[in-house]
Amino acid sequence: MGTDDIVSAQRTTGCVIAKRRGRVTTKEIGPMSEQDQMNALAAQLPIGAHALHGVLSGGQPEPEHVALLAAAHIHTVLDLRLPEEERGYDEAATVAHAGMEYLNIPVGPAGPDDAAYDKAREVLRDAGRRPILIHCKSANRVGAVVLPYLILDEGHSEAEAVEIATAAGLKVPALRESALAYVARHRG
Repeated sequence: MGTDDIVSAQRTTGCVIAKRRGRVTTKEIGPMSEQDQMNALAAQLPIGAHALHGVLSGGQPEPEHVALLAAAHIHTVLDLRLPEEERGYDEAATVAHAGMEYLNIPVGPAGPDDAAYDKAREVLRDAGRRPILIHCKSANRVGAVVLPYLILDEGHSEAEAVEIATAAGLKVPALRESALAYVARHRG
């Protein structure tokens, strides 16, 4: 099994979960750190990243990714795509069938409104929903909703938060500015 085949490792068993030719297999190894597990899983996702503890970000997962997420003990999949955006399969049903919680906070290409930022912060503050995958089509909206959480809830500086949000997928300056405007309106 090459390193490119490694997907993740279960925390308690020291077991690597690998996907090869559409089949999920396991192989016993020594324990991996949670950070290494999440990084390995992120590498298997479209536009995947692990920029924040317990949070994976990425583009639209395919059904085979959902199985990998479940095998890696991801608790929640938060979809930021609008209901009318094509996914190619019934993501909500596939995630639920795999034993994970599916949430949808619709965010259009223009970016989140205050209600979406509020709901995303609520989800991110809930430790029981982690580890979590947050995705849209390209991970750009993911970075936008993560940015206010980093500043308002985790206490990061603006520069640190922008760096983490960029690593999570934020690319469009207008979405960065929208997130920072939300932060300015909600600072206590």
